[in-house]
Amino acid sequence: MTNRIPFQIPIASLLLILFALFSVNLMSQHSYRFNDSFNYLFPFPGATEINPHTNIIIKSRVSFDEQLTVNHLRVESRTKGVLSGQSLYKEDNHTLIFIPEKPFDLGDVIVVELSGLDDNGNTISDPLVYQFEIKSQEAEDKLIDAIWTGVPEKLHSKATSNLTDIQLPEGYPYYEMGFQSDPTPNQYFFQASQVGQFFQLITDNNGVPYYYRETPSRCLDFKVNKNGYITYYDASISAYIELDSAYKYRKVYQASLGLDTDNHDLLVMPNGHSWTIGRDYITTDMSQYIECGNTHATVLHFVIQEKDPLGVVIWQWRTFDHFNVMDGDPNQVDFCNAVVNFAHINSVELDPNGNVIISSRKLNEITKIDKATGEIIWHLGGVNNQFSIVGDPLNGFTDQHMAREDETGIITVFDNGNYHQPPHSRGIKYAIDTINMTATYLTGYDDNTPTVVTNPMGSMQTLDNGNVVVGWTQNQQEACLTEYNSEGEKVLEMHQTSNSTLRSYRSFKYPWKTTYFYPEEDTLDFGYEVTVGSTVVMTATIVNPNNEALEVTGSYFSNGSFRMQTQLPYTIPAQSSADVNLLFNPFFDGEYSGYVYLMTQNDNTGISLKITLKGSTLQSGMNEAGIAEMVVSPNPFHDHLRIQSSENKEIRVVIYHGSGVIMYETGLAPLQTCNLQTSSWKSGVYLMEFYSEDQIWRRKMIKF
Repeated sequence: MTNRIPFQIPIASLLLILFALFSVNLMSQHSYRFNDSFNYLFPFPGATEINPHTNIIIKSRVSFDEQLTVNHLRVESRTKGVLSGQSLYKEDNHTLIFIPEKPFDLGDVIVVELSGLDDNGNTISDPLVYQFEIKSQEAEDKLIDAIWTGVPEKLHSKATSNLTDIQLPEGYPYYEMGFQSDPTPNQYFFQASQVGQFFQLITDNNGVPYYYRETPSRCLDFKVNKNGYITYYDASISAYIELDSAYKYRKVYQASLGLDTDNHDLLVMPNGHSWTIGRDYITTDMSQYIECGNTHATVLHFVIQEKDPLGVVIWQWRTFDHFNVMDGDPNQVDFCNAVVNFAHINSVELDPNGNVIISSRKLNEITKIDKATGEIIWHLGGVNNQFSIVGDPLNGFTDQHMAREDETGIITVFDNGNYHQPPHSRGIKYAIDTINMTATYLTGYDDNTPTVVTNPMGSMQTLDNGNVVVGWTQNQQEACLTEYNSEGEKVLEMHQTSNSTLRSYRSFKYPWKTTYFYPEEDTLDFGYEVTVGSTVVMTATIVNPNNEALEVTGSYFSNGSFRMQTQLPYTIPAQSSADVNLLFNPFFDGEYSGYVYLMTQNDNTGISLKITLKGSTLQSGMNEAGIAEMVVSPNPFHDHLRIQSSENKEIRVVIYHGSGVIMYETGLAPLQTCNLQTSSWKSGVYLMEFYSEDQIWRRKMIKF
């Protein structure tokens, strides 16, 4: 008698095979949501090409009973049987994490069985049972998706330079300050790279360094993260570094084992949770999708991971599960290559509701993902675009960077725009309507002449007061960054020097104050009723909390009526303080304000503290003769100098070379602008004096 297999078994097996094949297909999309009880499973049932270092994540609508769950969770390997590991309970016991004792074997099939639980934590008869497959091989060719396209040998084209009384190192990347009109009073953060040299920079609105450090390798995404600490990607260790306000090491952030840490973006939330972009490399037969495809191509996929403060992965999302490899932009993706990078995720962010927003440059797409289930909420841009673009003069964005939704329903993005006709880079803001599925163009930040075209970096940041900072990075137009007010009007421009290879991956602005060393009082007020022409001395106490002595090597004053009396350099003992004397020397009646930077330096780093300075010759309480505001740019300058009066009065301008020779003298009518050609002037320090009817003030400038 022939044994017959019940027909239910082949049908079930066939369904499982079809499900698995569907999972392998790079064209597919999957949900991590299993049912109403389990909103999210990772890996999801039938998943393939899973990283052998993964953990298992089960999110439940009801909280787990820890003891009961331990007794009812079973993880089994097809080759090794039941696997041991650690069970963790997260998010108020609504998330169960299983961390295997050893990595899963390549090519293995893993079966997960969890006894069903009711709302009271009692076992029920219908268990959760599913399986997934570990990738069968590690890809041999890994793509180093470098932002930098070739690093030239280090050049020594610049000698040590002087910025007023601060000596800056050879190769320091000077930026020129252009137009300026009431920008926010915070510091700009960017990493400056040129001719084989790499700098981290924090500067003020005049381009004066508040902090600089020359690094041995590229350090990208230099910023103040959401937890209040500085983070940056260090290419020498392929990981993110976190620094405190004294620029001292705190922590390293990386993607999980088996993944490379991507260099584009890192989020660290106030609660200590971190979000990284990981890279996974999956060997794929691309000939099934395109005739010229490599049969053993390495396809680069991305994995978005959330980790808790202990570094445990509690949420993952893979492009392999959701994106179609052939949706990559053929202008940017070579599908016939041995290595295929079809998505190129370059930013990750959370919207106000906690959902995840990613930017995929080579898909020309911004994607919103449901944090609870892992399902895609919507696609904006690219071949899967679900929105009608309304009012955009360029009808959308291409090869973009840094998508954000800081305000509910408002998407901002830096549009590299290399495939607009003609190419056109800009920051843009859209209003998203998910009922009518429209993306309405609100503002474009691109009023540049000539039009800026930048590739392949850039950024757009919305500040707390509504101002916007657009980072242009490398471009032939030599734009560095532009700050706009909430009305979309320019309030500051920063330009590259004549070396157009100078670049910064992103440009940001934050309120920032160091604790490496600091004044006991942030403001030094010389008081009212100071006699015109007299000199008043006040003392500032500077604290050094470090275990080593600290030497102050330089100073910078924004207003020439304030100066140092204490001779530099001077030393502050370890874990102690020292007094410095500052002078106030008013020439005419009025109120005076400014600031001083005191800097300590070593071979590759300069760190400044800031003290705000105030003084007045007026009787107490009188404010009618405030100090005039003159905008002079750029500083340092080279072949041109722009002087703009924002005063409703006549101003006389006199410019002296450091030797005392008068180089230029003119009168400015109210609100007049003067443009000087200075290419014939000698390099060095220049003193500018501005005279009105009731006051005089001075400013130092550098010609290089």
